[in-house]
Amino acid sequence: MKKILILVIGLLASIQSQAQTVEKKIDSVLDYYAQTFNFNGAAYVVQKGKVLLHRGYGYKDRYKNIMNDGNGVYMIGSITKQFTAEEILMLATQNKLSLQDKVTKYFPDYPDGDKITLENLLTHTSGIYNYTEDTFWHNHPTEHVTHEQMLGFFKNKQLAFDPGSKFEYSNSNYILLSYIIEQVTGKDYYTVIRENIIQPLGMTHTGFDYAALKDKNKVTGYNCILQDSFYSCKIEDSTQSSGAGAMYSTVEDMYKWHRALQEYRFVSKEWQEKAYTPYKDRYGYGWFITKDLEGKRAIGHSGGINGFYTYELRLPEEDVFIMLMKNVQYLGADNNEIAKDIVKCLYKPGYAVPAPRTTISLGKDVLKQYAGEYWFDSTMSIKFTVDGNHLRSYIEGQGEDQILPMSPNKFFTKSVDAQFEFVKNDKGNFDMYLYQHGQKMQAIRHD
Repeated sequence: MKKILILVIGLLASIQSQAQTVEKKIDSVLDYYAQTFNFNGAAYVVQKGKVLLHRGYGYKDRYKNIMNDGNGVYMIGSITKQFTAEEILMLATQNKLSLQDKVTKYFPDYPDGDKITLENLLTHTSGIYNYTEDTFWHNHPTEHVTHEQMLGFFKNKQLAFDPGSKFEYSNSNYILLSYIIEQVTGKDYYTVIRENIIQPLGMTHTGFDYAALKDKNKVTGYNCILQDSFYSCKIEDSTQSSGAGAMYSTVEDMYKWHRALQEYRFVSKEWQEKAYTPYKDRYGYGWFITKDLEGKRAIGHSGGINGFYTYELRLPEEDVFIMLMKNVQYLGADNNEIAKDIVKCLYKPGYAVPAPRTTISLGKDVLKQYAGEYWFDSTMSIKFTVDGNHLRSYIEGQGEDQILPMSPNKFFTKSVDAQFEFVKNDKGNFDMYLYQHGQKMQAIRHD
């Protein structure tokens, strides 16, 4: 009997040790990305109800040098779309609308609206122009817009393709869906989502109108945080994104949302699976679907909006939830890639956590030969200058940054996940190659 007891205790200790190893690996992955200026925000990882990581990284307020913890309130951008889609499904199951309804049922004078179904809107297969491509949204982020003004930005644009024939992501689809929700319910979109989803789930730090939010956990949004500089941004007015991207939340509130979806609290499993079924591309109803991520089915969505970049990844069959919230819109590695590394920690034995790059010292003479302006095309260039014993890069509109040598002709920057390689061409001049997001891009020096 004693031997069996010792064996069981030994087994439990082994399981606990393995779990701790996974937790430590995940934390090390986020530490790596934070230390290399690729992650600044909050991270939350849960597997079958067990919290493996709940931490903040980097700055909550760079001006006041206040650091992030795991409790910050962030804008979640396009992750809002899954809430909009779920409400549409709820209304469909209540026979208050049909996914095959035409847009003209709700907007009789909408051009080609008799060809576009609600399902086309849900799956980004409508061909409707994406209103965020318009420069207005970059130049006037704080301006309040009416429904009529919003519709005016895309309603009369020619369709990019025949509805249902292909996939093309357009925020306009979910603007229309939020307006349709209002018509069907007789309430404004924000009230509907609050009453039907947010309040029932006890998501006490989730809502709309981030600009007006008064909460001690509200974080400051930045367009960019570099090693020695940072740029805050103006918060977008919620009327500019409504059902396409106006929500804010916390990592823990979003986990409540995950639990509700896992338990089919809003619609049946049959209806929920419709949302997870890809149409034309990898997109369902408010979700991107990946069929094989380390052998698992994964569903998720990113959310980029002024000052913020969030990413949610769920493995429904494994009951795994990963939430990454950055309060920096443009910062190094893509959250999707970070989430994939976290999944590797869970399911890929022997996965090695990325290690920070090491630097070497180079003399001024070596650095000077790389100085100059390198052009990718007629509109985009990077300028390199020598500052003491360092090489610095400058991109118009993005500021200056120090790049560090890891070999005599290869450099990297800590502020973003990018590497630079200088190579002599046939004419004896240097070309520069930029490696970023899995791509290799050539730039020619113009002296």
